[in-house]
Amino acid sequence: MRRLWQQREVIEIASLLGFKNFNRNSLAHWTRMGVFPEPKAQLPRESIYYDNDRVDVAFVDISKRLRKPIPITYDDVAWAKSKVLETNRAKAVSLFIRKMREKEVK
Repeated sequence: MRRLWQQREVIEIASLLGFKNFNRNSLAHWTRMGVFPEPKAQLPRESIYYDNDRVDVAFVDISKRLRKPIPITYDDVAWAKSKVLETNRAKAVSLFIRKMREKEVK
């Protein structure tokens, strides 16, 4: 599994887990509240990336804090991540992250 998740993918994961109306604004709200992690990497005006392990914990914590709590486990989050990885966009992001890592190594 990947180490970084793009903001768009995090929103897709949330929709698969059953979060309603989870978008960039709600992501910013949960980050301000300290539940969702700060971005690990950010490209100016392009993409925001979140750490893999912290995303798992954040979704489980958010699910408990909703008005109507959603019973989500770490296995559910792993399932949603695998579904998002199957999309074509996710494959392109994975390739982009690999290229970024190769540049850092050189």
